[in-house]
Amino acid sequence: MVNMLKLQHIQLKINALQGKPPDMGILNGYEYTPQGVLWGLLQEAKNLPNNQEIMHELDIIGVTTMMIYERLESQDEKAKQKRKEEKMEKQIDELKAILKKQGEEIALLKASPHEEQKTIQIPPQLTNLFEDSQILNDPAMRLTLAGYFVQMGSLSFQVSLLYRGTRDGFGAEDFHRMCDEKGATITIIETTKDFILGGYASVSWKKSEGAHHQSDSKSWLFQLYHQHPFKSAGQSQIISDRKCGPKFGSDIEVSDNSNTNSESYVHGGKDGYLFGCAQLLRATNFSTLEIEVYQVMHDQ
Repeated sequence: MVNMLKLQHIQLKINALQGKPPDMGILNGYEYTPQGVLWGLLQEAKNLPNNQEIMHELDIIGVTTMMIYERLESQDEKAKQKRKEEKMEKQIDELKAILKKQGEEIALLKASPHEEQKTIQIPPQLTNLFEDSQILNDPAMRLTLAGYFVQMGSLSFQVSLLYRGTRDGFGAEDFHRMCDEKGATITIIETTKDFILGGYASVSWKKSEGAHHQSDSKSWLFQLYHQHPFKSAGQSQIISDRKCGPKFGSDIEVSDNSNTNSESYVHGGKDGYLFGCAQLLRATNFSTLEIEVYQVMHDQ
């Protein structure tokens, strides 16, 4: 901080050079703020004859007109930067708290189903299903999906891969070209947020110009880290629409080119399945990383 006594001393020298009686008015005029006083003294001193000594004293104090402005601007910028950093730190802390909470929820969600699935007896003929899946790339994941079929009463069946998004394309046309009129199917969806969900349809997907609705009381949905499949809460609908991929009532719809947008969604409406979208995804919209559809051939 600039020494106010030194400034008063310089003021008296300026008064003497001006031939005026001692006057501290400039100090009062600038409300005793050091920066303001320095500025005022510079203005008074620069027009005086033989002012070298006074200007030198002001320089010793460390102030010229430019230095005053630079210092003030620097202090202002530093204050702004500090406020900005504090705001960013607060936002980061809030984001960390959100991510921590979400991580804990996902960890709990992932931990429980496999414990439950241990009590489900998987018939030997179902243990090797979905081995060619790129989504279900772990034996435990494949057994979990097989366990859903067992819980829904399907104890003997075969599967055959019909469609894979990264192989056949993510367009609605690609899906219908590979999957229509194939009978029962299981759709497996992997989102860009690492959720795996999907649904079983006991009826065929159809070639249709508009939305074609089919009642399917045997259909069900799943979220891989939930211990049970989601049963229908009434007369569920399988909807075939050439403008979109697989659509399970109001619960799951996969959009056209679903890997390049977030228009796919889950939404548990009044015609939805028993547990609704909160258990399916913990979100509404999603983008796909991979989609696989298997034909399901039940043994007679």
